[in-house]
Amino acid sequence: MTQQKRSILSRLCSCAVTLGMLGGIGYVLWHFLGKPDAEDVWDDIRSIDIGDVLKNLTDIDFTNGWLNDPFLSSNATNEWDNGKDNNGLSLTLWNALDENWQEEYEAAVQDWENGDPDALTLTTKLVNVDDDACKQKEGVMRVCNHNAGDTGWLGINRIVKISNIIISSVAEMNEYYLHNADIYERQYTMCHEIGHGFGLPHTDENFNNKDLGNCMDYTRTPRNNLHPDESNYLRLADLYGVVEGGRRNLKGSSSSSGLLRHLRYSPKMHKVYNSVMADLHEQRPGADDDIEKKGWRVLHYHPNGATYSRDLGSGISVEVHMLFTPDSE
Repeated sequence: MTQQKRSILSRLCSCAVTLGMLGGIGYVLWHFLGKPDAEDVWDDIRSIDIGDVLKNLTDIDFTNGWLNDPFLSSNATNEWDNGKDNNGLSLTLWNALDENWQEEYEAAVQDWENGDPDALTLTTKLVNVDDDACKQKEGVMRVCNHNAGDTGWLGINRIVKISNIIISSVAEMNEYYLHNADIYERQYTMCHEIGHGFGLPHTDENFNNKDLGNCMDYTRTPRNNLHPDESNYLRLADLYGVVEGGRRNLKGSSSSSGLLRHLRYSPKMHKVYNSVMADLHEQRPGADDDIEKKGWRVLHYHPNGATYSRDLGSGISVEVHMLFTPDSE
């Protein structure tokens, strides 16, 4: 007997067994119900009020499991300490990007700073583009580009925090993929990673719905999601409050300064940070077992990105948002 014939025979036997089981269940139910004849069963069916059945179903949201993204992460946020004055966030960004990234950086900063409602006052400081260009610095967000190699990720944002209070952020663009990418993918990645640096989560992670038009929304078409939108600005205003009139012209100190005065971020802590980040830079999408063996926690995984966390000791941790390449899986 050929393999094909054996397969067909096996399927026929499975069908016969299934039909036999259904027949047996039906007989037990018929016997349990008092052996009614066909006319009695039909009368019972006709007596059911379908309207009542449908009425009882109106409170059930059948779209919940269908429309919602099964990969959607927690909507929880991290935030900078702005003194709790609720007058917006004043933050210094260190521009450690080379000359090929200045256009994307300036566009993204202008978008984020001029929101409506307006929750941000951003100051840029140009710093050296060298081997330390992507090194974290307490109290600021550093934005840099670096050839991290064929890692599977376009960009990452590394947040050092105490509890959910951010004490530093690094937004890094991976030149391996982005150097020759089109302007849309570069601008989307820049806007996206800087947005994480303010503490924002994703607005949506569902590829099967319409693009929302903001850069915190996962997309297969970056040109549709190049800028922040009102939903991002409202979330920032909820975190930090709204900038007071005239305050934009003032260059205040960096955020989290009050917290940093009490922070002991020792040279040893810097060494631990650099060591664990070296492990994560080598992380490939989907290889979560490997990174967990090195002490990282996978907070969230999605085909287009992931979030990882690592304890550094003394109540300090690092949280990393990673944006994968479209063909990383």
